[in-house]
Amino acid sequence: MSEQEWIGPLSDCDLIKEQSQKLNTTVNGLTVDCGYYMDYLNTIKTTVLGLNTDNVQPNLTTLEQIFEITDEALQRKKMIETQMLQAITLSANITKTVKHLNDLLKSKDDFLGVHDFEKIKSALSRNEEERVKVALADYDKQKEAIEAEYQRKQKEEEEKANNSLQELVTKFTQEKNNLSRAKATELQKLEESKILLFSQIEEQKRLVGLRKKEIQNDIDTKMNYVNTLDPSSIIINTHLDELFHHKDIADLANSIAMKEKYTFTLLADTGRSVDPTQILDIPQILLKKSNLLFIVVDTSGSIFGGFLGVKITDWVVMINTNKAFLFTLTAKKKKQIEIFRTKNNQTQNFVAFKKEGGILFAFGYDSFFPKTDLAIMKQIDASRSFSCQTMFDYHNKSNALCGEQYFNYKRLYIYQVS
Repeated sequence: MSEQEWIGPLSDCDLIKEQSQKLNTTVNGLTVDCGYYMDYLNTIKTTVLGLNTDNVQPNLTTLEQIFEITDEALQRKKMIETQMLQAITLSANITKTVKHLNDLLKSKDDFLGVHDFEKIKSALSRNEEERVKVALADYDKQKEAIEAEYQRKQKEEEEKANNSLQELVTKFTQEKNNLSRAKATELQKLEESKILLFSQIEEQKRLVGLRKKEIQNDIDTKMNYVNTLDPSSIIINTHLDELFHHKDIADLANSIAMKEKYTFTLLADTGRSVDPTQILDIPQILLKKSNLLFIVVDTSGSIFGGFLGVKITDWVVMINTNKAFLFTLTAKKKKQIEIFRTKNNQTQNFVAFKKEGGILFAFGYDSFFPKTDLAIMKQIDASRSFSCQTMFDYHNKSNALCGEQYFNYKRLYIYQVS
């Protein structure tokens, strides 16, 4: 369900809440006014029963008081009637709004946005395929243009060479015929000219070949870029700004100044397949850096990770800080941006390990496994990474990061945020 389509149900809910509060206020006022009205009636009854039949003058004063109380009682009765009418109207409006909301929500699938998500997923898939097709089509056009240009130049050079050679042969024949009795040195000069011309032709062919290799290398570079396109990188680039503008991390402004646009500098990307050698180099890349964003893409399509707002100064030293949070961008390929802070804003432990350790990095680290909130292993084939909900607040959700306690990841991104 699109953002526009959510407006109807949400507006009805807000209207029901507002009218219910007004109805509650009206009923409370009605209760108070009814109490006053009953007090007035009791006072009138008591005063009438207490009239002195033997003395008329005091009775006149008492009757004036009775008339005043009666007027107040009548005014209170009108207020009660007005409030009862308001209560009936509010109750009818609430019933009407609830019926309208029920009609909007009669299709559970539509309300939950299942179909819309399938459309979004389909659109994202088609968009990715289209981008790859466009890149491949551009590559084919460039390759065809380069090959055509090379063939044209090669043909021109061969024609020039053949023409020059033909001219030289003709000239040589003419000179030979005209100088049949010329000295041998003249013939030698002609032979040297012929050799020089052939040498120039070969050099030109060599230069054309070098240029062709340069063009092919450029094409290979562009194709390598096309081959690195991955849906996860598109999703991450789309949602990072939205993540850092989330209301739940506004108090981290002293770590990263809240701004309209953030800069995300990529420090490490394991690529489509995780390279163990590359993973072992990651600790050295992160040393002395702060404001680090760790993003994990697991094999089920979930995208999640953590942010550390302080500097990593050494290895296997626990960094105790509250300038950190865990998050999700997608859960099993469905967009789901959530922030998980430490419980009651308490501090937590972050550890980045050297090459010798089995863990690459960990949030909410605890030496008593498995209590660590997020632990990413170096050797994914030997042992699985895991997420145990201990130090962070997951809003009463189990396996909130990726839907599983143990998982395998297929790609790891590390950014520095500024």
